[in-house]
Amino acid sequence: MTQANDVLSKQISELAYKGQWEPLLNVLERYPSLINAASEKGYTPLHQAAWHGAKRQVIGKLLRMGADKTLATYNKLQTPLDIALEKNPSRKDLLYLLHPQPRTLSQLMRKMIEDQLIHFQTYDENMVLYERLLFLFNEYDVFEQGQDDRNRFLFAFSALTGIQLGEIIADNNQEVQRAGLDLRFWFNQFMPVLQKLAAQKYTIPLEKSWITVADLMFPDAEGWGYRGDPSLWREMRQTLSRVPVPENRTELESILLNSAQSIMNATFSTEHGVFVKRFSHGGMSSGWISFEFWTTNAIPGILQRAEWLRESWRY
Repeated sequence: MTQANDVLSKQISELAYKGQWEPLLNVLERYPSLINAASEKGYTPLHQAAWHGAKRQVIGKLLRMGADKTLATYNKLQTPLDIALEKNPSRKDLLYLLHPQPRTLSQLMRKMIEDQLIHFQTYDENMVLYERLLFLFNEYDVFEQGQDDRNRFLFAFSALTGIQLGEIIADNNQEVQRAGLDLRFWFNQFMPVLQKLAAQKYTIPLEKSWITVADLMFPDAEGWGYRGDPSLWREMRQTLSRVPVPENRTELESILLNSAQSIMNATFSTEHGVFVKRFSHGGMSSGWISFEFWTTNAIPGILQRAEWLRESWRY
């Protein structure tokens, strides 16, 4: 670190320590590479924001600037989420916004299109495959650290097309057009952009331009009503994986209610719940959906997450 950066880092740490967010963000706007500058004890601006219980707009701005939610302090090894749990346990919004989950492949692929990092042609077979990959990755996306995103993409590509993409591109004598697919596009354009974003997956927050209703359902709800509720949650998450989040709370609530009722083939009522046979895997209450859980916990919780995110985007 240069002497100038060292001085700036100390200034950033001091402003964050004091909770002086406006001057801090002004400095970071000019020097965005210092967004994760740490104090002598390893506290970044995001750690201090968690400590102070900063407003959602401040948290959101730091995250959009590239604040890393996985960084830990040097002595206590605390992430911003750990600090929020200790200092502001009642701030459920902080616990949600600071959750250290990385972006999934499906989310990164949506970002590629919305940010115009990759372009498809009209009526492009490559676009059809892109949609199929999105569906696959949303259903099976995991948040394990260290997963090999490149190999995972190649495995999925092969599963959906029967084409070993890496082997074909490595052999210059083989055809590069199959069933309307441009294989060089996938290997030379799409994959490098995806890999570049995947390397930043811990510092890319949920963004208004590409978020879907399914994204609001990560992480899972806290606690369940009956044993069938997690199965309904997962099916809804898949069903809503390409549905944009509407601005209107009532419209979002309608989407959630109708999705759940369609999957259950039942309407929410004053009864305690409904039995869905395919959700039955043994055990007490297996296959049962709790109406009370969905109407008083799950759906209101998802609506609340949407409100928190909207506020976090406003700075």
